[in-house]
Amino acid sequence: PEQVTLALRKWFDLRSSLEFRCFVREGGLIAVCQRDCSAKYDFLLEIQPLILETLKTFFSQEMQEKMAHLKSFVFDAYIRQSDWRVFLIDVNPYGGLTQPLLFQWPDFQDLSPDEPELRLVSEAASMRPGE
Repeated sequence: PEQVTLALRKWFDLRSSLEFRCFVREGGLIAVCQRDCSAKYDFLLEIQPLILETLKTFFSQEMQEKMAHLKSFVFDAYIRQSDWRVFLIDVNPYGGLTQPLLFQWPDFQDLSPDEPELRLVSEAASMRPGE
């Protein structure tokens, strides 16, 4: 029989504008996008370099070594804007049923951890997952 696991987490309000999906392939962070694909947040466009650097630092200091056994995976993270602290929301399989959101899976073939790509919704009513 399948083993079922129930994961309970402490609830706290998240600003959906500051939730991000991060893609790791072969041990390196290659891409990041906002999780809320249905809204444009102008302030995110103004702080793109800070978002990417914050998530790269979190990955290298908090996740890369601990998750090395997985090689490729996707994680969702939240940035608390008051102090730029990053919280891990969850970890998902790379590919399969995990939605690439503002990317398509083939987009990742040419991306490198040397220059991870950040995608944000830049127009109102932009792309939705699966389109």
